[in-house]
Amino acid sequence: MPIFFLSADLNHEDGEAHYTALFEELKKMRGHRVMNHAFLVHVRTESPKQLLEHLRPFHGENDRLFALRVHPAHSFYQHAYPRTNEWLDQHFKVDRALAERADVDA
Repeated sequence: MPIFFLSADLNHEDGEAHYTALFEELKKMRGHRVMNHAFLVHVRTESPKQLLEHLRPFHGENDRLFALRVHPAHSFYQHAYPRTNEWLDQHFKVDRALAERADVDA
């Protein structure tokens, strides 16, 4: 399962209170908040486009969402929210274990 970095400009005049459903959906997806409106999500979706289409009902027309697939060898952060390294380690270990299992099954 790929890991995606999701960043959002959330522009509703009511602020974060308007986005409760979006934040709840990201929690259901085992997302991890790394900055104010930036998240890491580990999902079955194969492309950033599919991720953004899934999240479309949870944000408005004036909001902007940006998603990128994250690769373990190309991830680094400075001053992200607590437990970001632990989240990355945990989810990249899951990916490595699945990849190893797939190699054995092949």
